[in-house]
Amino acid sequence: MPYTRSLSVQSKLIAAFVLLTLVAIGVVSWIGYISARNSLRASSERELLGQQRSKSALVANILKAARNEALSMSASPVVVTASRELLQAYRQLAKEPITPEMQAEVRRFYSEEYEPELAKRLAIAVPEGSLLPTTPAAWYLHYHYIAKGENPYGERRTNRSSTDMSAYGQLMARVAPAFQAEIDRLGQENVVLVDPETLDVFFTLEQSASLGTNLVNGPYASSRLAELAQGLRRSQNVDDYRVADFEMHY
Repeated sequence: MPYTRSLSVQSKLIAAFVLLTLVAIGVVSWIGYISARNSLRASSERELLGQQRSKSALVANILKAARNEALSMSASPVVVTASRELLQAYRQLAKEPITPEMQAEVRRFYSEEYEPELAKRLAIAVPEGSLLPTTPAAWYLHYHYIAKGENPYGERRTNRSSTDMSAYGQLMARVAPAFQAEIDRLGQENVVLVDPETLDVFFTLEQSASLGTNLVNGPYASSRLAELAQGLRRSQNVDDYRVADFEMHY
């Protein structure tokens, strides 16, 4: 009987020792897990922070380069001279005759070509006739460069007209290659020139229905392009440079 009690006590001591050992192992393992998790988290945060700083610097450099390119192009004597001549010629288009046949062709283009294609890209229906030109100059340009321009509309191409015999048309044919060379050199796609006084779009290098429209009360007055132009017009800095987010522009 004394041997049995002694064995029972010994078993209890062994069991207690094993239990303490397991607890110690569990505590050490838990501490190791927490330490490893915190170490991995800190390492991941440092890596993500490094990537964030690297990408932020990359985006900043891209925007800075784009700004320098835009300011360099806007200060080019060729671009400055061409822009002034185009704006002057554009303002003379208000005197050009707009015949009922020209208006009918522009209306046909919008009803049969432009609006059906636009409806495929928008979730809401555009009110009929809401995109039509509102000024004589806009009617003139839409007839010669959109309705009678190269087709089908929507493909990327330089704005050309074989029917515009005005001073504006002659300037367009002469300056478009110079603008295209500048754009290709900078790796960009298009140039849009806006009258700083009226915010009329008086030049687009690529074929675009925004040509001749007004960014204050025209069909694109609520676009980001209009917001950008209005902000630049209010600016007092001649070298102001602003960026707008992407927006579908058909």
